Amino acid sequence: MTEGAEALDAEDELPLVPARMVNELLYCERLMYLEWVQGEWADNEYTVDGTWVHRRVDRPKVLKAKTKGEETPERPYQARSVALSSAELGVTA
Repeated sequence: MTEGAEALDAEDELPLVPARMVNELLYCERLMYLEWVQGEWADNEYTVDGTWVHRRVDRPKVLKAKTKGEETPERPYQARSVALSSAELGVTA
């Protein structure tokens, strides 16, 4: 075990790396560092458009409370957005 690994307690977990940052790392290490570590980000026409297009998916849905005696319609559960992560791999998407 290295000194760094010994200093890392079980309580101190490394943050999960977003899948996008893995892509940025493969594309340009400096870009990944600037975006993830330094938090530097500049929107462009494509990111602004993507935010607009995905606004419904990214908005949390608030479910109304059922009133007494109200029946639940028989339909499958629908999810618009799903968060995936793996502590073992250290990534999230």
